[in-house]
Amino acid sequence: MGYDDGSTGNGYSVGIAEPVAPAPGNQLFSLFSGIGQISSGYHFTDTNQWSQIIVLRRSGVMYFYANGVQTPDTSTVTPIVPTAFRIGSSIGLRFFNGAIDDVRIYNRALSPDEVTQLYAVETVDPKITAQPTNVTVNVGDTASFSVTATGTAPLNYQWFKDGISVPSATNAMLILTNVQPPRIDNYMVAVSDTNGSINSIAASLSISNVNFGLWQALVAYYPFNGNANDAEGTNNGAIYGGVALAPDRFGSNNSAYTFNGTDGYIDIGSPAGNAPVYLSQTAWVKILSRETVAEPVSPPIDVVISKRQSKVNIGSGWPDLGIISSGGSTGAGILSVDADFYENDCIGTTLTPTNVWVFICGVCSNSTYQIYVNGALEKTINDAHPLSSTEDMHLMHCGAFGSFCNGVLDDVRIYNRALSANDVAQIYASEAPPIPPHTATGTATLAGAFVVGVIVNDSGAGYTNIPLVRFIGGGGSGAQAVAVVSNGVVVAINVIDAGSGYTNTPVVVVDPPFISIPVLGIGSISFLTFSSLTINSNYQLQLFQSPNWINQSASFKASDSFYTQIVSGAVSSGDYRLALTPVPLQAHANSQVVNGFVVGAFVTAGGSGYTTPPAVTFIGNGNVGSNATAVASVSGGKVTGIAITSAGIGYANPVTIQIDPPPVTALSPTVSPGVELDSSSLAPYDNYQIQTKSDIGAAWVNLSGGLFSPTNAMNSQYIFITDEDGFFRVQYIP
Repeated sequence: MGYDDGSTGNGYSVGIAEPVAPAPGNQLFSLFSGIGQISSGYHFTDTNQWSQIIVLRRSGVMYFYANGVQTPDTSTVTPIVPTAFRIGSSIGLRFFNGAIDDVRIYNRALSPDEVTQLYAVETVDPKITAQPTNVTVNVGDTASFSVTATGTAPLNYQWFKDGISVPSATNAMLILTNVQPPRIDNYMVAVSDTNGSINSIAASLSISNVNFGLWQALVAYYPFNGNANDAEGTNNGAIYGGVALAPDRFGSNNSAYTFNGTDGYIDIGSPAGNAPVYLSQTAWVKILSRETVAEPVSPPIDVVISKRQSKVNIGSGWPDLGIISSGGSTGAGILSVDADFYENDCIGTTLTPTNVWVFICGVCSNSTYQIYVNGALEKTINDAHPLSSTEDMHLMHCGAFGSFCNGVLDDVRIYNRALSANDVAQIYASEAPPIPPHTATGTATLAGAFVVGVIVNDSGAGYTNIPLVRFIGGGGSGAQAVAVVSNGVVVAINVIDAGSGYTNTPVVVVDPPFISIPVLGIGSISFLTFSSLTINSNYQLQLFQSPNWINQSASFKASDSFYTQIVSGAVSSGDYRLALTPVPLQAHANSQVVNGFVVGAFVTAGGSGYTTPPAVTFIGNGNVGSNATAVASVSGGKVTGIAITSAGIGYANPVTIQIDPPPVTALSPTVSPGVELDSSSLAPYDNYQIQTKSDIGAAWVNLSGGLFSPTNAMNSQYIFITDEDGFFRVQYIP
């Protein structure tokens, strides 16, 4: 530091000399007016060590001191008063590479005693002679940090993790066993003795193949693996009311907590302190039913994390994290800046449903607030309201409004730093349930008769190679595109040939991440053939389910004298009929049974179309009872009454009265047996072939008409049975 003009030496400066023969380098020196370098005779032996230097002029003599001790050489040269002063350079050309601290300039000469006293005041005691170093281990390994220090015995040590003291870590070495991700962070140690204290530099603990940033400045973490303990620190949760262990989003039992929405919550203390400037809160939550308690300003909220527990607590404020429970934004994530008679809401855009796991994150960075849903930033607001609360942090409860959240909670994280958008996205990606492999989808964009782009609707998952992209239909031809795959998903589909002649939007077909083995299901069917229909007459297909005929589909007007229908199972010609409409209605009645005797029958529906009294049959419960008889009376085509002619004996309730149906003009079918072949796990628009063989040892042959190209993942085909038995399979055709 100092100043000289760079040519005549006019001025004054002091520094550490470069090696200029015959003088060695690293010497304390000074430049005086009109002459070159003057050495102090003191040589700095080590780099990266602090040293105190003092240069003073007393009684016409220039003295040098290093670490409180006078150096061998002095000078009687009278310096010229400098016209400027710089620290770190004397003329703007020579620059100091190192650290400078505690610069003092006096307008008098210090005495030797004052030099000694100043050195004692400015010298740190104790001193750290070997700093902790960064450590990287594998999950489950043991990690250790150490520090070497000198000072007045005894030396005291306290290790800190991201500024928070580590319990019982009071030795020169910190040993961490069975290291898990929550241990990741920066560690430093404070060393003290009777003269003072000094802090070491921070050293990081990393785990191989684990993202350091996701665990840095994490002050509390609740994975809820069988308990409500803090896996990061000492803020173990206290459970109150209706809270019980439950399966998590992966289906693992006892790995999350369910809350009854009435009085259940967990108190986790104050892991982030009472007035953090930077704060991030994340959680996975599944809302089971919506909260209905209204807040004064904000919409009703299912509060997930809150530090506002009193209705009026002057000076208290906190960003409550939750999900809106009613109104137009029901299901949206919310970070509500909540204070006494004051609320300002940062509301997301995604409307999440109940009974679905959702990842929410609220970030506070000084006066900026952000809400994230499922890893994506959805809203940012600015609010200068002070963030301060001396109350405890509660999970699934806000005492200020007496609200309790009915849902399931897991993996709560509290940071004393503002997570970045990339941090949040990575936490979500690392904690989200795996996405099963599935096919990407897209929508083509037309400009005139040309395909000019593709919008990716679903990126799919599980891609290890670039899938083929095809355009199906649309009236044109020639369009081509290529997919772009990153991290197993399709992130873009780029058109490389617009084609021509397209009159409507073609279907975009992206090959699946892999071709699944197709599955073939088989079931018996029957082909019904009705003949001799009267064209333009209305018919109704009916199935006989004793004692009634049941309509099977809507009636239709015959446009041909033949009608065919496929039905499930093996049936006979008496099971179905094709009746002319309107189909006369069957009559119904209820019975009266006393002590096992049928003593009465009451018509509940008279039906229609009866020309003669129908037969009446009594069927006891479990076919118990016999010999009851009755006759029906008919008037105007309806059954108007039933007279018991014999009460029978031994009947048990309920007794069913079966009244024969009225006469119907109907056709009976010819029945041909067949099989239904249901293929699944198909790749749409790819080719598949049904194959068959009559004997297990025979060769497979292609079924005639069995080649097909499905438009979705399932396909059904129907064939007549020509042999008594056989075998079938479906094969993918590249």
